[in-house]
Amino acid sequence: MIQLIIADDDVKVRSAINLLLDQDRTCWQVVSEVKDVDELYSAVEKNHPQLLLLDWELADSCCSKITPENIVLAERIKRLRKIDPLMYIIGLSSKPQSRGESLFCGVDAFVAKTDPPEVFLDALYAVCKHEARFMVNHA
Repeated sequence: MIQLIIADDDVKVRSAINLLLDQDRTCWQVVSEVKDVDELYSAVEKNHPQLLLLDWELADSCCSKITPENIVLAERIKRLRKIDPLMYIIGLSSKPQSRGESLFCGVDAFVAKTDPPEVFLDALYAVCKHEARFMVNHA
């Protein structure tokens, strides 16, 4: 069973993800749900999940307005990898154009929140089968 953390500031998104995961609870166990970056780091340190579902726009209480956003996001991934280098990370975003940036910053897969549920589940299965760097084709 894959232990995972859902990191999204929108409770509706977290609920929707849980509904999708309920289709196959023999594979997934949600060990934590978090709504901001501070909670995220604590949850990863405490639980060491195998998989993190990370909202790419997750609120960060310490983001500097001077630092370009992609540097902040790359540092976030780097810090998460330092806490748990074996954890897989799937980036989630309501902006499909964030796919390239998130993969460049080091996530293992990316799914747009507007994608069909099957695409989301396919990404989870692909990453968990060690098919890292799974990229959804939005052509």
